[in-house]
Amino acid sequence: MPSQRLLKMLDPRGHLSVLGSAAKKALLWTPRPDVAAWAASELRAAGIEPLRALSIRHIGASLMPGARPNVSLVIAELDALGSAEQSALTSARWGGYRGGVIAVARDKVPERIKTMLGIDAVIAPGTADELRALAIRWVG
Repeated sequence: MPSQRLLKMLDPRGHLSVLGSAAKKALLWTPRPDVAAWAASELRAAGIEPLRALSIRHIGASLMPGARPNVSLVIAELDALGSAEQSALTSARWGGYRGGVIAVARDKVPERIKTMLGIDAVIAPGTADELRALAIRWVG
């Protein structure tokens, strides 16, 4: 078991949480508080603990093979992904991350972007129950 220092992260409200639970984890990337609150609520309803990535370093470090805690799913607001975040997500896929990637986007996402980033599903922000159903399907 790694040290508790390695299992501490800020929750979507900015509170420190110790990630000692056995619940599956999902990495959440969005700069918008409303999208973060909606996604975190849907993930919790699915029995999945949301971990909010606050920087590009969180994405890269959380998706590396052997990272603790183990992330089973990524929820990323596509409109907020800059080139650095896209590179981190692409590198994670190439580096061995095999979990699901769900993109949150207002508009249609080109197939080229879906393929490049390894996106498995695209949903609109605030879509009732759709994120929960996809999370359960991916994480189990």
